[in-house]
Amino acid sequence: MPEDSPQGEDARPLTVLERLVHAGIGEERARTWIHSGGARVDGEPVTDVDYPAAPPRRVVLYPA
Repeated sequence: MPEDSPQGEDARPLTVLERLVHAGIGEERARTWIHSGGARVDGEPVTDVDYPAAPPRRVVLYPA
């Protein structure tokens, strides 16, 4: 395992859903927001809850 791997064996980027949940938004609410087209990653609309969105990517919610 590489020493610079902060997440151990599960070294995959955080998803847009995980980022929103870590920010304090409830998982179901975040899923609804993403599926309705109200989430953007670096300015691009995202509707896939598993879309990679690790920092420093910017995740923003807009009214859908």
